[in-house]
Amino acid sequence: IDGNCRLRGIFCCLRVSKTSELEKVSNNKKLVRKMIGDSMQIIIIMSFGFIIGYFIFPKKWKGYNERLQIILTALLIFSMGVHLGSRKDLWQEIISIGWESVVLCVLPILASIVVVYVLSTLVFQNKKRRKGKGK
Repeated sequence: IDGNCRLRGIFCCLRVSKTSELEKVSNNKKLVRKMIGDSMQIIIIMSFGFIIGYFIFPKKWKGYNERLQIILTALLIFSMGVHLGSRKDLWQEIISIGWESVVLCVLPILASIVVVYVLSTLVFQNKKRRKGKGK
């Protein structure tokens, strides 16, 4: 509460509070619109790549394309590492993120590992049973 609110009364504080809340909501909506726009741009570009790769891209260049993908993916990961490594306050940001973010990251990874292990075990057991019946 600042001095102006004390002088003008509680209604001023409520109006300022509502205005700042509306600005936060407005900024959040802008951020969401930007994120959706960026996501749609990525999906559209990927769709064009899929269409070109499926219908137009020559099959004889498949091997070169795979090598190029691996090289460019490695370059992308390297450049992301350089970008993160150049941030001066990276460790402070990581610490400030908190345990909630760590849990939200680690739990899906562990769940994926468990699901893949269970499903692959079931699939391999079914293949062994089929081979055993065929003999």
